[in-house]
Amino acid sequence: MHISNNYKVSLVILVFLLLPTSMLQSQERINSPYDEYYRYLMLQGQSENPSILWHSRSNNRWETPEDAGSHPWGDRLTRKEIPLGEESKLVFTDPELYLSANSAWAQGYNDGAIWQGKGLNGRLRAGISFESPMWLLTFDPEIWFAQNLEFDIVPPSSSQSDPYGYWKDELDYPQRLGNSFITQFSLGQTDLRFRYGVFTAGVSSENIVLGPARFNPVILSANA
Repeated sequence: MHISNNYKVSLVILVFLLLPTSMLQSQERINSPYDEYYRYLMLQGQSENPSILWHSRSNNRWETPEDAGSHPWGDRLTRKEIPLGEESKLVFTDPELYLSANSAWAQGYNDGAIWQGKGLNGRLRAGISFESPMWLLTFDPEIWFAQNLEFDIVPPSSSQSDPYGYWKDELDYPQRLGNSFITQFSLGQTDLRFRYGVFTAGVSSENIVLGPARFNPVILSANA
């Protein structure tokens, strides 16, 4: 069996919403272009994140001091929000379109629910949050597709391997998800949370990342 090299091309398109903004604090999706940029600012001493080893969308809050100085995206790092009374607000997350193409086989990582097969893949997501002193409700779903073209499947390395990967004692890690075009809807980084002082409780479909690694955290990551 001949295995060729895989060439991958990715494109991220952000749509900037024209709404009232707040400059000093931002809550970002894990591994989004904004999150990556804030990481760069942190290395320059221009931004801070109170959570270093535990990351999810609900607690990934980047803070930019007033004296942080200028930087290339200074006018874009804003929270689009609409006040609802004195202490509550609606916060909008910029819509994001992600496109990728794999030339030889399935490849993708730290990309949430999307499975990036051979051929063209894409994801569209947008979010809105309601914030009050005691409640946080974030609805941040995504819809994704994969062209899922055929490619050569690598055979198991052991003759004792079971091709079906039963859940009891083996990892079910398929190389290809069926043989047809795939479209799916996911709740993405949706979260409902109650907060009182330093205590919080809630339900969520968020990705959780443990540790400082950017691409492949050992325990938990943003991989599907």
